[in-house]
Amino acid sequence: MTYLPAEPVEPLPAAAPAKGVVAYRSPLLMGAVAVVLAISGIANIILYNMSPGGPVEAVLAYGSGASWALTGLAVGIVAIVLSRGNREPTVFSTGVDGLSITSVSLGVVALIIWAVFGGGYFLVRVFSGLEYRFMEDVNGAFFAGIPWMLAIVFGVISFRTARSASNILALIGIGIGVLLLIPTLASGVIYGLHLSP
Repeated sequence: MTYLPAEPVEPLPAAAPAKGVVAYRSPLLMGAVAVVLAISGIANIILYNMSPGGPVEAVLAYGSGASWALTGLAVGIVAIVLSRGNREPTVFSTGVDGLSITSVSLGVVALIIWAVFGGGYFLVRVFSGLEYRFMEDVNGAFFAGIPWMLAIVFGVISFRTARSASNILALIGIGIGVLLLIPTLASGVIYGLHLSP
């Protein structure tokens, strides 16, 4: 029996490191969104109190205002915690984040609900000069409340430094949410100044 030396075994190639970036959440963006939501929520309630109406209008005004203010408070608390140095570096995929896609999707859903259940009426009145009606103008904003606020929350959570694609989607989701505040607050101003029934 002859001894044959074992053939040298080549080492397996090392697995390629996962592609990713070290990214942080943005307390500045969170803080800005929190301030906008909190001020909008309080303003919406104050505007309604300038011209108090029936129970339906009260539910619409107080419900929307409270949801904005409370969402702003929650986002603001997270922003304060992050700004105090509790930002652990984390490696994230360079691909598109699911939360940013969710933010945009919920923003689009909120926009559709707003337009179908009241926002469309408000825009028609703006461009046609018809008389405004607070209940009909803000009805869509009230029913779009949950996807609307979640679009903003998911947007500020998914926004992180050094991630361009996800950040663009996150900003779109946040932007839709902030834009929906404008016609809703405009309805509140019109109602509060007794310019609509």
